[in-house]
Amino acid sequence: MVSKNNFAPVWVETDYPDQVIDVGEVTLGEDCRNKMSDASKRKAEKNTLVQVACALLNSGGGIIVAKSKNKDYNYTTDGIGLDLELGFGDLVKPSLIQDHFSFLQQGIGLLIFVKTWCAGLANDESTNARICSAESHLYKRSGTSAIQIAPTEAAELLQKKKKETKKNRDRQEEPPAKRPLLSSSNQNIEMPNPVKLFCSKEYVRLGETLGFGEDMHVEFKSFEKETSVKKRLSDTLPKYISAFANTDGGFLLIGVNDKTKKVVGCGKDENPSDIENEVDKAFRKVIPVHCAHCEKQENCKYSLKIINVLGESDVHCGFILALEINKFCCVVFSENPDSWKMDGKNIKSLEAGEWLEMMTGTDPVIDQLCQGFEKELSMSAAPPQCKPVYGLKGSARLDALQNTLFPVQTDGINGRPETLCTEMFAKYPNLENIMKPEGVRGVLIMSRSWAVDLDQEKNDEVVFDALLISENSPPTLYTVVQESKPDLWKHARLTAFQLKQKLVNLGGYPGMICVIPKVLECHSGALIPREIRHSDFNLDVCYPDSYGSPDIEALLRSLVIVLLSFRSCVSDQLGCEFLNLLTAEQFDILHSKYYFKNFRKVFVHGLPGTGKTVIAAQLMRKIKITLHCKTEEILYICENQPLRRFMEKQDISQCVTRLTFMREDFSMVKHIVVDEAQNFRKDEDDKDWYKKAKKISKNGVFWIFLDYFQTSHTEYNSLPQFEDQNPIVCLTVGVRNGSSIHDFIIQKMRNIVSSWFSEREVRMKDHMEELCNNANCAHTFSGKFKTLKKTQSEIIDFVILTIQTLFSQGHSCKDIAILCCTKEECVKYYSPLLLQLRKKKKVNFAQADDTDKNSIVFDSIRRFSGLERNIVFVMNPVVHKYQQEIGENLLLSAASRARTQLYVLYEKQ
Repeated sequence: MVSKNNFAPVWVETDYPDQVIDVGEVTLGEDCRNKMSDASKRKAEKNTLVQVACALLNSGGGIIVAKSKNKDYNYTTDGIGLDLELGFGDLVKPSLIQDHFSFLQQGIGLLIFVKTWCAGLANDESTNARICSAESHLYKRSGTSAIQIAPTEAAELLQKKKKETKKNRDRQEEPPAKRPLLSSSNQNIEMPNPVKLFCSKEYVRLGETLGFGEDMHVEFKSFEKETSVKKRLSDTLPKYISAFANTDGGFLLIGVNDKTKKVVGCGKDENPSDIENEVDKAFRKVIPVHCAHCEKQENCKYSLKIINVLGESDVHCGFILALEINKFCCVVFSENPDSWKMDGKNIKSLEAGEWLEMMTGTDPVIDQLCQGFEKELSMSAAPPQCKPVYGLKGSARLDALQNTLFPVQTDGINGRPETLCTEMFAKYPNLENIMKPEGVRGVLIMSRSWAVDLDQEKNDEVVFDALLISENSPPTLYTVVQESKPDLWKHARLTAFQLKQKLVNLGGYPGMICVIPKVLECHSGALIPREIRHSDFNLDVCYPDSYGSPDIEALLRSLVIVLLSFRSCVSDQLGCEFLNLLTAEQFDILHSKYYFKNFRKVFVHGLPGTGKTVIAAQLMRKIKITLHCKTEEILYICENQPLRRFMEKQDISQCVTRLTFMREDFSMVKHIVVDEAQNFRKDEDDKDWYKKAKKISKNGVFWIFLDYFQTSHTEYNSLPQFEDQNPIVCLTVGVRNGSSIHDFIIQKMRNIVSSWFSEREVRMKDHMEELCNNANCAHTFSGKFKTLKKTQSEIIDFVILTIQTLFSQGHSCKDIAILCCTKEECVKYYSPLLLQLRKKKKVNFAQADDTDKNSIVFDSIRRFSGLERNIVFVMNPVVHKYQQEIGENLLLSAASRARTQLYVLYEKQ
């Protein structure tokens, strides 16, 4: 068992772009360990190394630095020592040591290179647990024994508990007349009568033989020779509490010989109240962990009967401790597991709840919720820190995105993106040959700042970065600078380190991986030597050969996840976080085509469902780290409160509506991002929001996202004329809506183009027509679209019946929105729908402001602008005469809010 002692290892900054933990001086090699006289020191050293190795395995890998106490140490002849080899071997079972560790001697020290743990196949027959652990400290009953559960079994145990809980809950919800009798297997075990009779006694005789033996529900312990029963209880009880509570409950009888079944007694000189206190302490020491599905949230229950043991002439000879331990609804740990991870620069011991959550983590069940998604990276085959990644069903899959963005040629190096490569090599011609080695295949990926791409602060001394991924060589990150300056090497190392960590912990790359930093002078192309570090154990950047042959395509797929992933807005509905991927079009805008240091003001014309708000959020994150901004220096402006509140929760910037923007002063603001700008209007005092925003951001970034197809009013919106909007970026790839819904949206767009524009708006009409022609859906998921014409009462009945069906299929209130054109329509449908639905099932309606609540959103189309839900009902989308010219726009806007199902319901006149 690994001890939980305080240990000395420290995270150190070295020339290695990796997590490096220095464990100080240890005894290495078999012969040296045999000569050590102090076994406890030897064990402590092994435990320390196992702890550090476990932490690195669970945190993306890294390097352990160990200095040998033996000045004659030679790894080739001495090895690492059998005890350490066994410790590492037990840690990574069922994998082999060489699957996770490489060793390299440097001087009298040893570098231990640790590859990330991965939940994928360890070999042809078995699968690793989700995280690496030395001991679980979870027990169960197996026959007459209490055995420790292997980490790989923890998920199985929890799944079994979930099924039992659900089964019992379903039974309790059935009407009493229909409910079958519960069998003993569905309750705490009904103990055999002999055990119950024995535990009801006030005293027993010394030497008396019990009429029953040990089994799964009964355990005997003697403790007759123990000088301190209290200490033995403290050491022993947690294990048996965990075992009985995690199985079917049972009895621990202390003071009975387990071989002869005879009463021997224990604790003759102990005070019964002290024993009771010790047992109570043991139950407070164990760690009960409730699962998310559990409603009980109670502690492990028990009862203790202390029975007197009498000898001849009724002489007191001790006690029998009859401890009944109830079955627990979830799981009970005897103590926190022996499992560690890196927490920044510290090694952190995982607590039981966190360990269980990580160990049992699974991909979200999205069959009904998000039918348009398909899995790109699964938690069941990824390193411990990874989150599941989903792409759009039928869209460019991960390998297709990789081939589009970072294609690997049959030979030679492919430079990407081409425009940036051309620009930089033209400006700095001496760099091209150095960074394009001949005779190997691979990809050279340029970025104006790889630090920014990895969500790190930009270094303004860096001209650009180039990542070379090629065969037969570790990835190399070239940092190109104007001149050598202090801390540039440190910046290069940290960027390479962050890239390596993200390739593993976000992108899911499971192999041995390092990223080698190199710093180049831009004009000459000369390598700038790294800083020389003076220390007792100077490390050269030299990885073992096992790091020199990465799987190029797999590595590039992980890189695609690193660069294109973002938190899915559906995560909140599921209650667990997972990631989606940007499209190639969205990535191109954010990372290469329109770099905002060159294009300070940009108009983004995005069609419905193309992800304008997603890009706006990603853009603000880039502004923050590239231009070294504080949150209050970036301002996000939209028209309606619900969208403002949604963006405010992301904590990237200040978020206000147009009305607030016009009322208040924003002296701290330097950069502005405007969303849904087509629906902005002039202030009542005839003030112009566009002029104010332009003035505030005159030295900063000013991006305006808009979609004329979703215009919801006929007033002047203060935007410049189409001819004066420059540059214009277009988003035409739909990602939100099922293809059947997308087709309906395209139809409405064509209707708008044909009827909305006057003769003097010919250029704008041509532009909008071109957008329609270029519009396409990024995926093949159809979804469901239906349009019906019914009476008001029939519409109400249809909505109620459809929602009931959706609930029976596993959908929740959080999936549904009911949208009306006007407040009058909202009033007309609100009460009858809510009244009828509450008769069928307990439901609540909420306005668009509360879209994160588990309620059906019931609101106007305008207020729901910029938001989305899986299923949308559009109620009688017929506008008043004075709004007829935007009737199609409102319907299109409502339709584009639906991800998977859309119902457009017209009233019969």
